[in-house]
Amino acid sequence: DTHDRGAVTDRPLVFGYVGTVSPKVPLTEFVQGWQLAKEQSEELAGAKAKIHGYLGYYAQPRADMLATINSAAEAGVSYEGPVGKAEIAKAYDEFDVQLLMLGKGRYVTSGKVFEYLATGLPVVSVHDPENAASDVLRGHPLWFPVADVTPEAIAAALIEAAHAARTADEGIRAKAREFGASYRRDLQLDPRIESLAASVKGVAA
Repeated sequence: DTHDRGAVTDRPLVFGYVGTVSPKVPLTEFVQGWQLAKEQSEELAGAKAKIHGYLGYYAQPRADMLATINSAAEAGVSYEGPVGKAEIAKAYDEFDVQLLMLGKGRYVTSGKVFEYLATGLPVVSVHDPENAASDVLRGHPLWFPVADVTPEAIAAALIEAAHAARTADEGIRAKAREFGASYRRDLQLDPRIESLAASVKGVAA
């Protein structure tokens, strides 16, 4: 949903991830970074990090990944299980900041990038800065990439995103939604389809 939710001033923040957490995702570094960020920033007081999706590639969550998440339960990190397509919108509605956690690889990206952009919410990139997803997100006014995949760098990005979720003015939030709207499939595809149709008509003529 791309309506303006406004700055969050009166309650704890909810950070969220939707997708498969593969073994290549820096989950341990994220959890450690989250714990550091909560120690360092009052704007993260009471904040939650909700992870939706699969832990590993199967319905049964990987025990080591689940243990990593559960080790930070007191800091507000939780595993919410897989989310069906019908519930995805509801999950996003709960988020104030989105977590984009990806494995290392220059050409590793995710369809989630485009789902995340559509919301206009702040995005914290918890992945290698050289990842292809960075090319898509570059220019987003509420994008908070990590300088490197270490707990300290992740904490810094989380703290910046928390501050933005609480203070970004209407203009910045509108620009974030506009940036996301430029990636909507209809806006991307319609001009190409029209161009293709015109060229086909030209050939037919």
